[in-house]
Amino acid sequence: MTQYIWQIEHDAILEHIASTDLPNSEWPLLRDIIKHKINKNIDLFLSGPGRPTPPAHFPPVATASGGLKLAPFPQRKSLVPAPVNYMTAEEAEGMKDSVFALLDQFDSNPPFTIQRVCELCLNPKQNYNSVGKYLRAVEKSLLVTSTYDSFPTINSQRARYDCSHPGRHRLHHAVCPSRSPPPSPLILANIGEAHPDPLETKALGLVDELDDPAPGHMSEHPVALTSVTTSDGEQVVDSLEARFVRAQGGGYVRR
Repeated sequence: MTQYIWQIEHDAILEHIASTDLPNSEWPLLRDIIKHKINKNIDLFLSGPGRPTPPAHFPPVATASGGLKLAPFPQRKSLVPAPVNYMTAEEAEGMKDSVFALLDQFDSNPPFTIQRVCELCLNPKQNYNSVGKYLRAVEKSLLVTSTYDSFPTINSQRARYDCSHPGRHRLHHAVCPSRSPPPSPLILANIGEAHPDPLETKALGLVDELDDPAPGHMSEHPVALTSVTTSDGEQVVDSLEARFVRAQGGGYVRR
């Protein structure tokens, strides 16, 4: 087994995977790069400020008004031990070994969470301020069983080309397949000329009937009005001026 040697271009490998989620390096080399970055990040956290000091304890103090000023009550101990955030170098070394063991479980392919792992390697203090929280985040991203090749991805070059040439396939097929149902064959069969002949409609007019004055005033045998009436063409109803005169206050009054 050859010893790993850090090179400057290894940061570019991690940045490429973190931004594109496309591993461009062999997994054995990528695994060594990740281990090296985790080691460096642990040293970065341990070199910073350690565990914050608890508030100082002071005895009760009598006040001028005769009262008593007490110290803050201590926090209640939880039945479940809280995870350790601020670790010593030995504690961080033990947790680092468990993280490296998770990395070694992937033999030939990286985990499908490789993008998140690379982000944690590049920006350790973006969301975490202690080595314990950071190592637990790395551990959580590695507690998976599926590898990257279990989820095939779209070819990045083809995706970029389609985005830069949106009209390339427009003449051949729709960009997004339609979810509407196909047209009914009955409707297509009725599509003929551009200007089909209008349908014949019956003319609407007045009813030309005369009720028979029988009991119930409902005629069982209607008779046409034109067969029992005559008209000489003269106006039957006079005009408004002939039937009314204008009043003094305005309006019309019947003659």
